Amino acid sequence: MISNTFLLDGWLVDVSSGLLSRGSTVARLEPQVMKVLVHLAEQPGTVVPREEFLDKLWGKSFVGDSALTRCIYEIRQAFGDNPRKPKIIETVPKVGFRLLVQPLTQSERKSNKYPALLWATAASLVLIALVLPGQRSNLESREIAIAQSPAVQTYYKALAYLEVPTRMSNQNAIAMFDRAIRLDPRLGLAHAGLANAISQEQLYWGGDQVDVAFTAATTALRLAPDAPQSHIASGLVQRARGDFSAALASFATAIRLEPDNVDAIYNSADIYRQRLEFGRATDHYLTVLRIAPDHASAMKRLGFLYIRTGDLFNARKWIERVIDDTPMDGYANIQLATLELVAGNTEAALAICEQVLGLYPAQKACLHILGDGNLRLGNYDEALSWFNYEIESHEESSYAQLGVAQVFLATDQGRKGLAIVDDLLDEYYARASVGDPDWNEYWVIAACLTLKGDADSALQWLDNAAAAGRRFPLWDAGDSAFKALHGDQRFNRYVAKTMPDDNGPV
Repeated sequence: MISNTFLLDGWLVDVSSGLLSRGSTVARLEPQVMKVLVHLAEQPGTVVPREEFLDKLWGKSFVGDSALTRCIYEIRQAFGDNPRKPKIIETVPKVGFRLLVQPLTQSERKSNKYPALLWATAASLVLIALVLPGQRSNLESREIAIAQSPAVQTYYKALAYLEVPTRMSNQNAIAMFDRAIRLDPRLGLAHAGLANAISQEQLYWGGDQVDVAFTAATTALRLAPDAPQSHIASGLVQRARGDFSAALASFATAIRLEPDNVDAIYNSADIYRQRLEFGRATDHYLTVLRIAPDHASAMKRLGFLYIRTGDLFNARKWIERVIDDTPMDGYANIQLATLELVAGNTEAALAICEQVLGLYPAQKACLHILGDGNLRLGNYDEALSWFNYEIESHEESSYAQLGVAQVFLATDQGRKGLAIVDDLLDEYYARASVGDPDWNEYWVIAACLTLKGDADSALQWLDNAAAAGRRFPLWDAGDSAFKALHGDQRFNRYVAKTMPDDNGPV
């Protein structure tokens, strides 16, 4: 076991407080990140497998591999370590991580070349950092000075909850950030964390507290204007409100304050992806991976973008890299299945999705790939079974209903198939005539009209879908719902016209 305090490459590490100090530089690691550092320090020079970290430090908690990757990133940031030329932590691809320096514990210092004075001096620096905060920025010194306060401890617990990608954990994070704010209303980073967590809930699970998040982000900017986290929180709120330009400006400020801030760069990439600016999105995800080579989410996003733009070679490279590190990553496996379907390897796509369903029953994308893949192969009974399962599991999925209609149209049950198509048309015409319809309404109408044999009208509605923000990805172009258009030169020209180039949408 490593002691509560030890020296690492000239840094004094205080495990209980989370403080690192060397000279006049002081940094802090949140508790879970410190656990990762300690686990490495207990076996220096040894390659520690990823699975060992997850089993011993997270136990039965469900966390993705990205939680460990983020901890390693935070340690590197604190020590100023370059992952491309590491001096502290080396990444061993597909295996784990190795600590490259030997920690010096308090009990070892007497027999080591480091004099006792060095240890005492390093310890005194922490004391000076706490007593003389004016030597650093107000934000940093204040955070260090209250490192042991209940508010800060609660804040770091909230961050740990925020790392776990489930709605329950995210709600726990919201509650903990709120508690930290009640304990110390002046703790700007807690306000930023609250805005972050609420925005994340809005983005992934739906929520109705965007105004609360906006107030929290505004407070964070007032209390901690020099903290990148405050500007990231503001950007996330603006993104949740649909103001992408303002969000990008906030993330740019965070990057100016901290050029290698992965969260700000990654969130910028996500917005460029949403705005269909695929060239810029790709550049930003690649920047993330230059800073944090094991950032699984950036790899998966790149896989998606390369499929989307037709670069199947690079798509496969990034997706398979994620799967090599985390074989049962559901999202990456679904991407690989999509890639195989686009590439014409339908049976391979089906095999992957059957595997995924063993871990994630009723996963919607896989159910649809199983239905559509079997439909393409002429396995109509299998296709019908999967489409019906998708309908039962996902509230009458329109895409699955289109699939059932196609099965009926292909098996001498044309009347039943056309009845489904007509019902969908009535529903989606009504949707498109009110409010502010998006591309989904137009796309379903185009698919229905294609199945009814009205190619001219179908292409007009596809134009409407493109005008509403939908470009035509490769998996749409090969979708069996549009099979009747596949020999139509107008359809081929349309697909080519709406595919994005390297710089974004046409």
